[in-house]
Amino acid sequence: MAIDRRGGFTAIDGLLVAIVIAVIGFIGWRVYDGINLARSQADDAATIKPARQLPPRKLAAFKEAHGWYSLEYPQDWRLRTDDRQEQVGGKPVSNISITSSDGNVLRITLAPEGPPPEACTPDADDRPHTAGNNCVSMTYSVVEKLDTSVRKKIGSTGAYIVMAKLSGYGKTETGYTVGLLQSKTEPPVDTPVMGDDPDFSVSLRVPGQESPYQLSARAESHDPAFLNSDDAAYIKAVLQSLRLE
Repeated sequence: MAIDRRGGFTAIDGLLVAIVIAVIGFIGWRVYDGINLARSQADDAATIKPARQLPPRKLAAFKEAHGWYSLEYPQDWRLRTDDRQEQVGGKPVSNISITSSDGNVLRITLAPEGPPPEACTPDADDRPHTAGNNCVSMTYSVVEKLDTSVRKKIGSTGAYIVMAKLSGYGKTETGYTVGLLQSKTEPPVDTPVMGDDPDFSVSLRVPGQESPYQLSARAESHDPAFLNSDDAAYIKAVLQSLRLE
């Protein structure tokens, strides 16, 4: 006797269709998740500066007007000092800016130490570099110790030259920064963290001043390619040449 299948799907047919749909859905989810991961890794890679040999450039020497520090910078960059004899609470302040031919600016300020940045604790559901976070997110792509002679002047707390991607609370755009950083522990590389907004400075004593001073140095851009640029590498070299008197 012939079997009439015109009545519709059997239970087995329905189960097979459900299995096929589930498999297709799982594969689609994995592909979507992989695309998102690749995008995230590509974004982080934009903050990582590859090691390379920079073209040699003629350097100019600079010594701060009070004799507190000296450094070297590319001769074809423009260095400006603040001609005003700024004072904070009757204490002298030193300001300089060094501008590259592409317009990136390294700003260095030596002034009496101010209050520490306000502490920030991330909320339980905060995720690094995500909109709506309670704190600033940071990913350090380069962390290098300052010259030994500089670290001796600063003290036991770690002092570093860093390259970092910053986003989150209080920042309308993602920033990419090369600067100085003081930290009790060495910051992790390529690991997003959330917390206090770094002020990119180190504390130190300067000749002729009883109270501690703060040396702030940073160059910032909103261009993700900045940290991979020659400008960023030369700015890092300027900070590596820093010597305290």
